[in-house]
Amino acid sequence: MNANMNQTAVFISLRYFVVFAALCLSGCASILGNTGRENKAVDKFSAADVFKKPVETTDVIALLTDGKVSGQKLENEEFAFAFEQALKNARIKDENGRNHIQDRLILASNSLCEEYKTVLKRKQSNMNFILGSAATIFGAGGAIANGAQAAKNFAALAGLTTGIRAEYNQEYYADVMAHVITKAISKRRKVIFDEIQEAKTASIKSYNIEMALADVATYHGACSLIAGLETADDLVSKHNVTLGLDTLGATMAKPAQNNKPEEK
Repeated sequence: MNANMNQTAVFISLRYFVVFAALCLSGCASILGNTGRENKAVDKFSAADVFKKPVETTDVIALLTDGKVSGQKLENEEFAFAFEQALKNARIKDENGRNHIQDRLILASNSLCEEYKTVLKRKQSNMNFILGSAATIFGAGGAIANGAQAAKNFAALAGLTTGIRAEYNQEYYADVMAHVITKAISKRRKVIFDEIQEAKTASIKSYNIEMALADVATYHGACSLIAGLETADDLVSKHNVTLGLDTLGATMAKPAQNNKPEEK
């Protein structure tokens, strides 16, 4: 009788393990995919809702050619050639034209970045919730299971899901909470944005359209997981705090004057 009960408990444990393993694998696969574009539902968290069509559907070639040429359907070499021609033929004579194009691209970047940060937070919270719930269920199952072997099986599964959760956070997020990463992204982009605003006061000769587009590309590239982790790591080195803890988030929220070196 006890042998049959143990076999039943083992079978149930393995079934739970297969279900949660499938969930884990699907979550890991999704984080490897496109971040932000694979789920249209995230649009409701972005600035796109304010407009009739998404802000990020901007066409840089159309901006450069005043709408005469579109680059939306071009890919790879065709787009590169059309972009090069658009730059050569662009009739941007003053700072207003340059600033208009740059501001339009910054607007698109802001919309995409907010969407990306929402996806980043959601993926980490969803995976941690699934694996944390699994560990709790398996731990409770081990406490109420009949038979020593069944209890061991549940304990092993609880340890396994806890280990997977730790590895997931380490491999994909370097043990840093997503809200800390998104704060770091915003912090870096704010520095670049302020530099762009200062550069926009220059004349069109000293700050041409190519330089303006290059700065926007740098600004947009700062909205990434790597950029967020690098900024967070810089703060760790500067303030000697531990990654992933609330201390880092509190440090990032301090006013700028608190981070200045003390006067001698």
